[in-house]
Amino acid sequence: MFRTSYTGGRGFEKALCAVLEDMGFSARHDGGSGKKDAIVVATVGPESYSFTVEAKGSGGDVDNAAADVGAAANHRDLAEAEHALIIARKFAGFAAKPDRDPALLGECRSTGRVSIMELESLEKIHASVSRFSYPLPLLEDVFTTLESPRDKLARIDGLVTPVEGFDYKKLLHRIWIRQGSSAQGEEVPYRAVFQEDGWKSKGMKFDDFQRRLVALETLAAGRIQVNAGAREVYLRQSPDLILGQIQKSLWGEGHDVPGSQDHANRS
Repeated sequence: MFRTSYTGGRGFEKALCAVLEDMGFSARHDGGSGKKDAIVVATVGPESYSFTVEAKGSGGDVDNAAADVGAAANHRDLAEAEHALIIARKFAGFAAKPDRDPALLGECRSTGRVSIMELESLEKIHASVSRFSYPLPLLEDVFTTLESPRDKLARIDGLVTPVEGFDYKKLLHRIWIRQGSSAQGEEVPYRAVFQEDGWKSKGMKFDDFQRRLVALETLAAGRIQVNAGAREVYLRQSPDLILGQIQKSLWGEGHDVPGSQDHANRS
């Protein structure tokens, strides 16, 4: 994919479609003159969403004019998609002063429903979906939020390393307690857990919390059940045994779960 990003054209467009399809999207290439490069749809029932992809191949960084935000918005509207995403290997204007707001972001903001993404971010998203099986609805804000490439990577870091900085041991015990008391045998609404246990005050957004919980479901190999549509969760085994399975999934046999008492005593 990186190689085709230098030359652009159909090779780059088709490579992007292949990566998106591997994540579970329906991606249809349509690179004719004056048309969108691809229409991408998450066909997930009531949570479905769609966006067009504009593949900007270039030997150097893609500047504001080459990004052509107006054309991306026009192609989005012609395809009756909800959003337009411009993808390039690198965008100009961010490296020298990463904290500033370059003209490209300003034009996307004024146009509306257009965002940008560099290939490094896309590759990290693809790797995280392959590892943790994130549902497509949980990825919508990753693709559609307008932000700088650096901020986009920071957002994606939570997908790639979902247990880092995340006290999931405490979380599982809290869910287990609720499951045996107030939930009375029913699933636990995890938005309430997020709100009442102060995750927001710790600097975590709900979308990030939700994605991390889904990652735990994968790592626990069936011992955690998450219904992302209903925003509910329940544990199929005690937290201590689930933690053991997460430990095996992450680090293999013979390692302590970070944050456990034994681990702390050995540190």
